[in-house]
Amino acid sequence: MIRLILLVAFLAALGIFWTFRNPIREESSVPQLTEGTSANRAREQWETLLATQFAGDAACISCHPNESAAHQRSGHSHTAFPMEESELAQQLDGTTYEDSLDSRIVDFTLDDNGFFAKVTGQGETVHHRVDWLLGSGTHAQTAVSILVDKNAGLEHCWTWFTNQNELGRTPGQTDFKPHGESIDSCGGRDMSTLEVTQCFSCHMTFGPAPGQSLAEVKWQPNIRCERCHGPRRIHAEAALQGRAAEIKPMVNLKDPQVEMKLCAQCHRDQVDEKSPEKDVIRFQPYRLQKSPCYQADPSSLTCTTCHDPHDQTSHNIERYQQTCLNCHSKPHQSQCDRDQNLDIASDNCISCHMPAREWNNGIEFVDHWIRVVEQNKGGK
Repeated sequence: MIRLILLVAFLAALGIFWTFRNPIREESSVPQLTEGTSANRAREQWETLLATQFAGDAACISCHPNESAAHQRSGHSHTAFPMEESELAQQLDGTTYEDSLDSRIVDFTLDDNGFFAKVTGQGETVHHRVDWLLGSGTHAQTAVSILVDKNAGLEHCWTWFTNQNELGRTPGQTDFKPHGESIDSCGGRDMSTLEVTQCFSCHMTFGPAPGQSLAEVKWQPNIRCERCHGPRRIHAEAALQGRAAEIKPMVNLKDPQVEMKLCAQCHRDQVDEKSPEKDVIRFQPYRLQKSPCYQADPSSLTCTTCHDPHDQTSHNIERYQQTCLNCHSKPHQSQCDRDQNLDIASDNCISCHMPAREWNNGIEFVDHWIRVVEQNKGGK
């Protein structure tokens, strides 16, 4: 499973959605979204699940203050914003953007009814309310509209690039071709219902019930605690009684394979073989699994070997150095032989073995395929 369309789909895949006894209530009320359930019934069950089984981030703070504080610093805690509430909406209000690739003009307006973008180019004009701004802003943020009348979406042609502090063409939308393969209108790329759901699943904690129209969805923005740990209301209630240990984790994150699959839902461990090299570099689990370090013992090298899953990405080189040296410092272990005079303990392993590569508009990603990189040749 590469992506999570619904949180419930991932949990079900792990065999987690079951009816079980719990010490707080006489019987669990976790609804079963069974095959063949009608759309109306599925929506009712989903609403019941959200209302009765999700605790919310605030319920985690008292017992997990350090993790909660770290999460607020991370990109996961701000992966989606209602557009009209975003800082970017305030910044763009009343301004005009001219696309440097084909000179299309975008006029931005923020009023009591929301944030709007009017796009004019090559004889076509479209005007849409912009509903969501996706992305933490670490690299970029892209705007999306929900097209209620079509039960579909629109990925806008403009994206905010943080490193350049300006708008630019949305990655993947390089040509203006009305109703063509690249961009479906001068406004941007049309998205089907499924594409919207798949895209939003990596920016939201939960989304629609099966068969639910996009206009009805009560999106829960950002990757919150229960997006990875599953619905934990019963656990939170037990914790208030000093009985938290009685409610076992829904997702066994001590299992390296489960952990990798969880991260790979959005960071991907599989790619289209036809994808350009520069595009697949940003899919860290996919690249990591190509590494000899990983292939030698998959259980000893996962995402959390180097990264705190709750906190923002560390830029502490010494910390990463030490992680490498844990497996590359003893006589029987492989060591760097580039230069016998090289001080391995002080040199930067990352720059040689996991070099950063440019993806789009100056955005760089560290290549997680750990290997001896032949300069000017790269690796595929």
